[in-house]
Amino acid sequence: MIPKKINLTYRRKDLEEIYFRNGNGKTYFHEKFRNQQTLSGILGLCLIASLSYNPNNDYTIRIILTLIFVLSLLNWHSKAAEKIYWKQDIKNYFDSLDKYKSFSITLDKTIFTLNMDEETKIEKWAELRKIDISEGYMQLFFTGTYLIPQKSVTKEEYEFIKEFVRAKMNNEIDS
Repeated sequence: MIPKKINLTYRRKDLEEIYFRNGNGKTYFHEKFRNQQTLSGILGLCLIASLSYNPNNDYTIRIILTLIFVLSLLNWHSKAAEKIYWKQDIKNYFDSLDKYKSFSITLDKTIFTLNMDEETKIEKWAELRKIDISEGYMQLFFTGTYLIPQKSVTKEEYEFIKEFVRAKMNNEIDS
């Protein structure tokens, strides 16, 4: 087989669509934290109610509610911190890609090559562990992970890559 070189069109917006789809770009108000938001809201309302109406001037309830409310907010923040760090890592990754001008992949019967300007990353097909072909992109899991957005190539090239990778995964193409 003659190696097939495919040029990729890099657009940061396309990668952001993939990484931040389904609300993944949200941090504190992501669906994952819906229960925490509800709990903090209810505790906040109870705290406001206890501050505005307490005929016995009993500060014990106010102190307990305040502590629980603050702990709830800290818990919410600690859960969201992981998402914040992930989002920052993705932003740094996009920034590192922005410095390159040209991207291409080369499909050969024994290796997968990613070329970014003068930098080259080579992976052996024998080390391909998993593929994930979703609507709009595909991911190849070697020792590193490679994401190929469908919008970065023509429809024909994307179909060729998809069929070639599936065949390599099923060992239908001799090495």
